[in-house]
Amino acid sequence: MDRRERGFSLIELAIAAAIAAVLALAAAPGWVAFVQRQQLIAAQDHLYRLIQQTQQLAIAQRSPWQVSFQGRPSETGISTVEWARQSSQSLPQQWRPIQAAAHIHIDDATSTVRQTSGIYQIQFDHQGYVVGRLGRLTLQGHRSGLRRCVVISTRLGALRKGRGTHQGEECG
Repeated sequence: MDRRERGFSLIELAIAAAIAAVLALAAAPGWVAFVQRQQLIAAQDHLYRLIQQTQQLAIAQRSPWQVSFQGRPSETGISTVEWARQSSQSLPQQWRPIQAAAHIHIDDATSTVRQTSGIYQIQFDHQGYVVGRLGRLTLQGHRSGLRRCVVISTRLGALRKGRGTHQGEECG
């Protein structure tokens, strides 16, 4: 039997496995950063939709409504972001987690919407206009330092998404 017909030697297979392992190790940090960025963007989208839906609910029911956000420590010690929606006369009752916010927290240093006892509140009147302070609610990745925010920019309730990683940028 000729040597070419027998297949690969153990050394050739070991070298191929070592090359594959080195390539995987080189790609892992980039992949982790990509996943964290996508989770942050998904959490920002969820935050944006919640604020927008609360504004539409206030208009549809012709009564003031607000959406509240808070950070809550999880079993792993890393805080997660929760939300509650209620009429403006009641306190938040049922807190729900923001989707895809497992390693994301509210950045207190750059969030500028109304805050009371660690709860951020965005309130709309019966016409869907913002009641109280305009500003932004900023989410930040625990390890990445990336930031994404939702900016409430006018009394009419105009919303936009922002991003930023350094001082002076849109999200702080």
